[in-house]
Amino acid sequence: MSIYLNKFNRLSIDDIMIKPNISPKCHGCEVQTAKYRIVDDNLTCCYDCYDDLHHCNYCNKRSFNLEHGICKNCLHNSAYVLPYSEKPRPIFHRIKPHRISRPPLMTESSFSTLTRTSTFYPMHFGIELETDIQKDSDYNPKYTGNKLASLVNIIGKGSTTTEQLLYCKSDCTCFVEVVSHPFSWNYYLEYGQKIFQTLFKILRENELFGYDTRDCGFHVHISRKAIKPINLFKIASLVYHPENYSFMATISQRSESKINEWCSLDVDFGALSKMCNDSYYASEIMDRSSAINLTLKKTVEFRIFRGTLNFNSFAKNLEFIKSLIHWSNVTSVKVSKDNNGLESYLNFLRKHYNDYETLCFFLSKRGYKGFKTVQDRWTRKHMTELNKLSFNSDSKELI
Repeated sequence: MSIYLNKFNRLSIDDIMIKPNISPKCHGCEVQTAKYRIVDDNLTCCYDCYDDLHHCNYCNKRSFNLEHGICKNCLHNSAYVLPYSEKPRPIFHRIKPHRISRPPLMTESSFSTLTRTSTFYPMHFGIELETDIQKDSDYNPKYTGNKLASLVNIIGKGSTTTEQLLYCKSDCTCFVEVVSHPFSWNYYLEYGQKIFQTLFKILRENELFGYDTRDCGFHVHISRKAIKPINLFKIASLVYHPENYSFMATISQRSESKINEWCSLDVDFGALSKMCNDSYYASEIMDRSSAINLTLKKTVEFRIFRGTLNFNSFAKNLEFIKSLIHWSNVTSVKVSKDNNGLESYLNFLRKHYNDYETLCFFLSKRGYKGFKTVQDRWTRKHMTELNKLSFNSDSKELI
């Protein structure tokens, strides 16, 4: 089914969204009969012609008004922008352990039982992507409301057309927020990358932005049960260490004023260990807009990143979170807390550059040493196209 995402990447947003007006007559014949079916906004169709109509690839209903395999209802009215306070029941997207399943596994449970006596909590990621009109611009999105939410919903159905990865929410700080259901890292590598690449292309064509806006952010949620409290403490100690402020500002791609406003790097170190163990305690003393929001019961929220519709920046951000968790598994508490914590983390990246290639290339472009192998690899792979890449842009990406 990847043909449908490929079509979205080839077609313009107008090609996808604009549907021709359909005459109320049956397009198969003009014979009047007492037996007919209702299709497409109360259009009548005789039974013989109805049997010849094609099915929509998403809702599987027959339709006169079918373009690119999608009916008008799916594109214009299959979803709506949820209120800020509404949160749908999460659908966990993942791949079964030790094998790639097609289609991917989707379940309302965050865990899977491996044995009768043990429960394994896979690590799931969830993203909140704020989008808005361009800074200092008068251009407004062409498609809004149900039409925009429906388009995002269809893109979130992915290559299999069965996935339910994305939905839209209202947010007073931006035009619209695109939110994902939880997904595993393997799901992201196998299915999610194509979905997000397509999403960003379509949102940009709709005159929406993430980076080139006034206040947009990009938040990543991680399953709290998938991270041991001691490892969470190591990560928080590294992120909040005053000596690492410059590095965290570089990773976030935010200005100092926006860091202070939307993802503060100040924290009570004396209470940090207890906050990592107890979300209720954290909610009593921590501002939820901190760089790592520890106040949530089921997830840990990383709020540090500036908004983006650039897939390379998006990948860099996810790799940063994934690498922090990986690093915390092999690092002592003492190292994470002292002044050598950042160097320990960078050495970890230099050793595992194959797993975090986009992040390592970003750091090399920001002057951090030790990533020559990644630089050479990207230069050979993209050659002159590499000059078109800018992490400080919504559109200057490399796929």
